[in-house]
Amino acid sequence: MADLYYLYNSAVGWRDLPPTMRPAGASAPTSGNLVRARGHTVIHNLADGLPDPVPVQLTGLWDTGYEELLSSELDWWTWFVTGCTEYRRGDRPPDEVRGSSLIWAPVDDDSSVATVTITLIPARVRNPATAPSGAFKGF
Repeated sequence: MADLYYLYNSAVGWRDLPPTMRPAGASAPTSGNLVRARGHTVIHNLADGLPDPVPVQLTGLWDTGYEELLSSELDWWTWFVTGCTEYRRGDRPPDEVRGSSLIWAPVDDDSSVATVTITLIPARVRNPATAPSGAFKGF
């Protein structure tokens, strides 16, 4: 059985995602210009040689069981995900999140099922030049 994914929002706590949510096959295109992506009023040192964070994308079907609940439930989850500060997979230690989003679309008309994509931007990336428990670059 595959590990479940969990998200943390300080206003609510940890919540598990449906077991259908799995990593997307390919990572989304990302901007190498994190200064612009995060706001033009804050300057960041991007010249330290470490890679930029790569988004974690989870995608899957979200089944509410009732058409009436689909929109309201996913509206709540959109709020929850955009305030998410950590995520984890199974029993692994949590990773910090700098930003996140949730996009969804009904599978068909009059549907209680939606295709959902959650994008999580890690707050830190591992330095590939060090051991697996090596230095992190914070954003």
